[in-house]
Amino acid sequence: MRGLSVGLILATIVGAAAFVVPPPSLPSRDFRIRLSAGGNEDCGTSLERRSALHNSLCQAMTLSMFMFGGATWISAPSQAMAAVGEGGLPAITEAFQRVIRGQREWNKVGKTIADREGKLADEEWVNTQIFLRNSYMVGEDMRRIVRDAEESKREKGTAIAKDFQRLTMDMDKPTKSKDFQGFIEAQKKGASYFQDFIDLLSDVPDEL
Repeated sequence: MRGLSVGLILATIVGAAAFVVPPPSLPSRDFRIRLSAGGNEDCGTSLERRSALHNSLCQAMTLSMFMFGGATWISAPSQAMAAVGEGGLPAITEAFQRVIRGQREWNKVGKTIADREGKLADEEWVNTQIFLRNSYMVGEDMRRIVRDAEESKREKGTAIAKDFQRLTMDMDKPTKSKDFQGFIEAQKKGASYFQDFIDLLSDVPDEL
């Protein structure tokens, strides 16, 4: 797993130079995502005039649709990536990239909420609940990454993934009740799970 961990990190840093993949097209300006059931606002308009939190959530949730493709990779993993020989990234590298992106979005949304204490609208709390449900899927990528690792690392990684997924579900309560302090404390714990998982994979050999 040492070699695998190093490979994951290097592949992510250099964009997997051995497997050149064109970046996905970004959504057009009139690309629309409904953030809540029956909501009247969408990301296309909010990017210009809504709050920083709303914009961060729009970006994070739009990214999650590109990251997970509506979670179709769970039911049809063979379609989730092209074969390596056809220019696709190895599945484990794609999963690692999604974890890194998930960590970045988790921290971004957490900071935005922390900076807006007492100023969050009801709709923004609802949007945060949706973001948490999307974040749950990152735990599946964590499980995939360590599935074939050595026993100790597999057990630790799986435990982190399980704890993170449980946290995203538990965070629905403070988010639904608009408990700012409860949310912030849980968000920080989630950030520590991300870092623990990354640290678990960062066992670069001394000779490197």
